[in-house]
Amino acid sequence: KTAIARRGSAVRNGLLARSVEVGVNLGNFRFSIEEEARLFAARLERYLEIRSPIGTVVVVRII
Repeated sequence: KTAIARRGSAVRNGLLARSVEVGVNLGNFRFSIEEEARLFAARLERYLEIRSPIGTVVVVRII
């Protein structure tokens, strides 16, 4: 599995919001595409929470 990240930032409601858009090539997957996406999002969310400053809200969305 591979992931390519694009970064961006914007000011929303007076707060700086930073975003990372990740495109994923799942290749061969063991579960349904929806389940693979959900599992990947959960792993990515945990990874970002661990490496983000305290007080950062991490939200991973599958679009």
